Amino acid sequence: NKIITDTTFPVAKGTVLTVTCDFGYLLSGSNEVTCDNTNSYSYTSEPTCVPQGNLVDVTRGQHDPWDPNSGDLIITTDSMAGSDEMVLVWFRNENNEWAGAVGIYFSSTPKYLIGYCPPWLIFPANLPSTVNKMWRISYNQQTQNFKIYCNGVLLVDITLSDVCTNSIWRTYWERDVT
Repeated sequence: NKIITDTTFPVAKGTVLTVTCDFGYLLSGSNEVTCDNTNSYSYTSEPTCVPQGNLVDVTRGQHDPWDPNSGDLIITTDSMAGSDEMVLVWFRNENNEWAGAVGIYFSSTPKYLIGYCPPWLIFPANLPSTVNKMWRISYNQQTQNFKIYCNGVLLVDITLSDVCTNSIWRTYWERDVT
């Protein structure tokens, strides 16, 4: 359960805490709990955290399924510009063939990659300065429209056929992702 609070423990019995959810999750139920003792609390409606959008819990080194037709992909990061950390998400079809990719590179000037398209590109707008970032990636196969949002701010809105300079991108991005 991704419930968090800013309260420093220990607290006295009867203390009312305000709770929220970890980054990328929405709170369902009560946002206040009362401490009954050191190990339990009570509430009027059980607080539960639910994923925002089509959240896929990505495991490093694993292939996690995402179908763009089922909704947007949500990724959370805690990387800062200049850390040289990278997020790469590869898509595959039912035959385990590559079907596209997207990358985010936290270089001194953050960049993004659309697999099999142009090289790494600089984001057209500054990234939010917060450490925790929630990325929302959407792709519409029919219109070839590709979007990247960061913390709710639209950073990239392109049509692949307008920006991909080689012909190979169609081979991958037009495959059905499973």
